[in-house]
Amino acid sequence: MAGLEKELADTKPKVARIAGLEKELADAKARAARVAGLEKELADAKARAARIAGLEKELADAKARAARITALEKDLAEAKALGGRVKGLEQEVQRAQTRAGRVPGLEQELAAAKADAKKAAAEAAKLSERDAQLRAAQTEVRTLTARVSSTETAAGKAAKSAETSASDLRRRLAAAEKSAALVPDRDKTIIELQRRLAAAEKAGKAKKSEKAPAKPKKKAGKRSWQKGTTKLGTPGADHVDDLKVISGIGPVMEKTLQSFGIQTWEQIADFNKGDIDKVTEAIDAFPGRIERDDWVGGAKKLLAQGHKPGEGGKPKKSSKKKAAKAEKAAPKKAAGPKKVTKWRSGTTKLGTAGAGHTDDLKVVNGIGPVMEKTLNGFGIQTWEQLAAFSKADVTKVNDAIDSFPGRIERDNWVSQAADLMKRFPLHSPYDRPTRKTMLNEG
Repeated sequence: MAGLEKELADTKPKVARIAGLEKELADAKARAARVAGLEKELADAKARAARIAGLEKELADAKARAARITALEKDLAEAKALGGRVKGLEQEVQRAQTRAGRVPGLEQELAAAKADAKKAAAEAAKLSERDAQLRAAQTEVRTLTARVSSTETAAGKAAKSAETSASDLRRRLAAAEKSAALVPDRDKTIIELQRRLAAAEKAGKAKKSEKAPAKPKKKAGKRSWQKGTTKLGTPGADHVDDLKVISGIGPVMEKTLQSFGIQTWEQIADFNKGDIDKVTEAIDAFPGRIERDDWVGGAKKLLAQGHKPGEGGKPKKSSKKKAAKAEKAAPKKAAGPKKVTKWRSGTTKLGTAGAGHTDDLKVVNGIGPVMEKTLNGFGIQTWEQLAAFSKADVTKVNDAIDSFPGRIERDNWVSQAADLMKRFPLHSPYDRPTRKTMLNEG
């Protein structure tokens, strides 16, 4: 019994120890489970860290690509800007080459004009001398006419002397006509000489019974149209006329003339050689245009129909008698080529109106040899086609010739072509000028 109790007593500590160990084992298992959980969490954290590192790398790559894209976009924008600039420079070079091509012709024209001016000045001096001789002869005729009233014998002698003077005047007139061939106002001079010749012949036919000629009545003073001066130094005016009525002046040219202060028929009719040179240079026209289209003569003819300053821009309708008289006095024009009214023939490659003839498009300012060749390639080859352009046609052609937008409008191709059609109607056989012949005119 005692042994059992002792053994029991010895076992109790062991049991207690076992209980302690079991508790420690349970704690160890709990810690092991916690460690396993932590290890799993650590593995997850490591996986997340690796993912984060990968994402950070991808983000860095994306930022690098974005920076590269931004740089490329900037380079592309600069390239486009440079491309546009290059295109503009190419067009400017083309225009410069076209203008440079005109220089030799203009220099040649200038030299010819100077030579003509020198020759005309010499001829004008000769005409001035002959005019003085004619004035002396006219004075002599008036003296002889006064003697006619004294006696029949004196009248006969005066008539004979007048006839002799008339014969001399005819001879001088023929010489003056021949010498004035290159003088711009030769027609005016010849008409004046013819008037004096007629007066001399009339004086020679006077009879004794005729009364002495009465003194001419003074004409009622005409209303002065002059007011100040224009920007070119020519006489200004106090009213406005429709300059388009004058042959050779279209809407664009009228606007140009008005910008310099030239706005009436009187101003144009009053042009002298110096005024014509000033205006030709100011409006940048082909030399000789004003004389060739006879602006001065056209203005004078309109004024002769009874126009008075301030009565409006349109010419007054003269009576049938006046019209017949003016028509009789006007020199008859020789029969010329037949005028062509129908010019359209098919359509161009751009769908605009086609034509059956060919004009020199270089006559239109702004169209050079290269541009003319380009237009011809599309079937655009006449002034009529240019003048007939609608807004849609202008857009089509601008796109086709790959030109700066607005070039056709800016250079006024349409109005220029219309003006050329008016000045040089289409005839059969064809007789329109080329740029070369126009530069060599005048």
